[in-house]
Amino acid sequence: MNKLPYILIFLMTIADTLFTAVGMTKGIIAEANPIIKWIFSVNTTLASVTVVMFVGVLLLMIYRFRNHIRWIKYGLGLLVIAKVGVLILHLRWIIEVI
Repeated sequence: MNKLPYILIFLMTIADTLFTAVGMTKGIIAEANPIIKWIFSVNTTLASVTVVMFVGVLLLMIYRFRNHIRWIKYGLGLLVIAKVGVLILHLRWIIEVI
């Protein structure tokens, strides 16, 4: 199976986390996920590292069991589309601020 979706999801997660941290720190955006919002309110660096590590571990687990999950390529495809959508939202507020 192609590793590209896993790499894309991981890289987009890093970008999403970075943009979210900057946007929340500057008071430009609000996090929609209440758990992530709480973690970010405690410590932005801790939240960023936690999110990236958590997603990384999940992606490694999914990759390891990819042959046992028939629908995984479709799920990963939908996740890539969702991540692109989130990054477009981030790009939108970045353009508005600049």
